Amino acid sequence: MKHSVLAAFLAGMALGGVGFATIGALAQDHGQHSHHAHGTSDASSEAHPFIRDMERDMAKMWNDMHSPGYTGNWDIDFLAMMIPHHQGAIDMAKLELVHGKDPLTRMLAQEIIAPQQVDIDAMKARLQLLRTGPADSSVDEYPPLSGTRGSALSVASAQSSDAPTVASANGGGDQQTRTLTPASPKNTSFASMKQVNAGVLNVGYAEDGPADGQPVILLHGWPFDIHAFVDVAPLLATAGYRVIVPYQRGYGSTTFLSPDTFRNAQQSICAEDVVNLMDALKIKKAILGGFDIGSRTAAVAGILWPDRVKALVLVSGYLIANVPANALPAPPKAEYAFWYQWYFSTKRGVLGYTQNTDDFNKLVWSLQSPKWHFDDATFDRTAASYKNPDHVAIVIHNYRWRIGLASGDPKYDSLENKLYAGPVITQPTITIASDFDGANASGTAYRNKFTGKYSHQILDGIGHDVPQEAPQAFADAIIEVAGY
Repeated sequence: MKHSVLAAFLAGMALGGVGFATIGALAQDHGQHSHHAHGTSDASSEAHPFIRDMERDMAKMWNDMHSPGYTGNWDIDFLAMMIPHHQGAIDMAKLELVHGKDPLTRMLAQEIIAPQQVDIDAMKARLQLLRTGPADSSVDEYPPLSGTRGSALSVASAQSSDAPTVASANGGGDQQTRTLTPASPKNTSFASMKQVNAGVLNVGYAEDGPADGQPVILLHGWPFDIHAFVDVAPLLATAGYRVIVPYQRGYGSTTFLSPDTFRNAQQSICAEDVVNLMDALKIKKAILGGFDIGSRTAAVAGILWPDRVKALVLVSGYLIANVPANALPAPPKAEYAFWYQWYFSTKRGVLGYTQNTDDFNKLVWSLQSPKWHFDDATFDRTAASYKNPDHVAIVIHNYRWRIGLASGDPKYDSLENKLYAGPVITQPTITIASDFDGANASGTAYRNKFTGKYSHQILDGIGHDVPQEAPQAFADAIIEVAGY
């Protein structure tokens, strides 16, 4: 009865579940009858890596499901067993991606990974709360923290803020407003594309400009990629800057070096990716510029690794995420603005994004930049980056993590706690607002978060993808802040 555990488990998965007692009986039967293979010899079966690794993963899943033992709290016991159960499904799917040949089956395996990982993160977070949280586990209690609500809910803080604009004692503090029309792309590719191992990633990045120029690292967000800067890079290169534009984790040719690395998109780790890339490229200090999540990543790097960041250009201002505070509801208008975040919080949303990635992201582009009439070719150049095998997992983890529905890596808790306190940014900074920022466009809600030389720019007529819609304005901001 060789491989009876595997056969029964696969059959049970097809029916939607497997009883723990059944698995236990089959595991025992498997041990007693391991010398009776169906249609093949033990030697050839055990020699094949798929069978060897599948049996190993199945055994690990079974052991991990029962190693905690029963506590009598059935919620805790359920979660403690389901976490390794889902991890087993992920491990099985990864084996299919390594050994499988049928395109449809491989696609199904790939679509298993992201939803299962999202469920694992949610269950880990809930399990931690049940084990250490309040006696009334029906209520999520988070300690009140001072500082910005950060990230997606910044609109709400802007609507309720009455903080005045204060000029920096170190100069700057001026505000410029310009009315622009979204630009049509002039370039479709970069001067060069390269790969380098950096930390846990093999990073794909574009490079332009002289090797000895002042380094500038440009960071994209979601649902965008390096092509947001395809017209910015040559402008800066011509001005003498060394321009680096990396695919963020989960995009394009940036991949994880190990299949076992947690597909994590919390803010401190994304910023560490930038520092690791700088180390790999032997860059001691750089100007960082970004928008959307890339803006948050740049700001986090400036806070946590201040000696590595010369200056910043940040679209939408101060976007540091305060996860405990983000667990609290915002005013309805702010909640409505981030509908996709709540969609991604559901299993339906994960499946919907997995199945309709391109259509979903094209919709987001059009909603966030209604005056930018991009063509299909422009979108398709970026859409190619969504084919990254970890794209869905990274996107979903980011949006679930930032509202407390997915766990981060405990090793980074001290860094995250520092960020939750809403620390100031000391580097020279230019913030840029666009039509996307709505009531937050004035920048008054976050002005006191910048203590170095500072200025704020408002680009009327431009949507969320500022560097792609207004490349000259973005490049000018980089050059300006370099002189602060």
